[in-house]
Amino acid sequence: MDFAEFIFVSILAIGASYLRMSIALVFSVVFSLAVYIAAATNRTVEKIVTPVLDIFQSIPILGFFPVTIQLFYAAIPILGAELAAVFLIFTSQVWNITFAVYESTRFLQAELLDTAKALQIGLLDRLRYLYIPACLPKVVRNFQPS
Repeated sequence: MDFAEFIFVSILAIGASYLRMSIALVFSVVFSLAVYIAAATNRTVEKIVTPVLDIFQSIPILGFFPVTIQLFYAAIPILGAELAAVFLIFTSQVWNITFAVYESTRFLQAELLDTAKALQIGLLDRLRYLYIPACLPKVVRNFQPS
């Protein structure tokens, strides 16, 4: 392999790594918003989701790395390694973002929630105008550590 091929392959490998990280980051944000907005608005969901995610957070990635690789290879042999990599990156990123969303939505001012209820604002509008803007600063702040 000459130098030009080496540079080309290196650029492709770096691009693939950034693509994996970006996909995992998007999944992390969507998962965090969906799960913890539901948990912050429903006490039953909160009582189930918070302990489960806290337990999952404490399990190191290396603890389930071999099982994850095996499962993804068994399910989809051609893309198994790529999907396993995205899943493992997702599990390392999601906890920081998820608990930031939880903190942001759980501690919204009661006046805002009461106003939304009094105006009979629907779920999509509450998401768009209340929950996501409240979560966005902490989510963006947690991108880099994640």
